[in-house]
Amino acid sequence: MLDHDDFAPFLARGVALEYLTPLDLQAQHAALMDWPDYLSEKWMLLQLKWQPGQIIAYGMTADRFLNLSRAGRDNGL
Repeated sequence: MLDHDDFAPFLARGVALEYLTPLDLQAQHAALMDWPDYLSEKWMLLQLKWQPGQIIAYGMTADRFLNLSRAGRDNGL
């Protein structure tokens, strides 16, 4: 899962990926939807679909990202 829009290195290697709306864009478009709920459901469905044996984070973990998304919503950011 990515939270930026530079997919080129991953696409060049044929890697499957998912895009998560960055926190700043969630705040900018907060009126469109409940981003934390949407992204939490998306994350859950990805895990159910692929059933990964191991999840490796390069940078922020999905749980941390989702917690920051919730905090942004709850604090009106």
